Amino acid sequence: MARVVAVHGIGKQTLGEDTLRKEWLPALNDGLARTGADRLAEPDVAMAFYGDLFRPQGEFLAVGDPAYTAADVAEGFEQET
Repeated sequence: MARVVAVHGIGKQTLGEDTLRKEWLPALNDGLARTGADRLAEPDVAMAFYGDLFRPQGEFLAVGDPAYTAADVAEGFEQET
């Protein structure tokens, strides 16, 4: 069972719980190290993710999210596999 449950803020509908946990865990451990507390391992942190509920298929709802389409892909690097 996780010791810490993290809850993301707004504008995270294109990420996921695993991505967010990997970003947050080092920051949490940096703070804990400054206090002399034990560091957290990955299983110690759970991310309560709900961003996908605010992103209906094909829509972007966060302020500043670009509405990219296939027409925005340039030839060359962006098309290479």
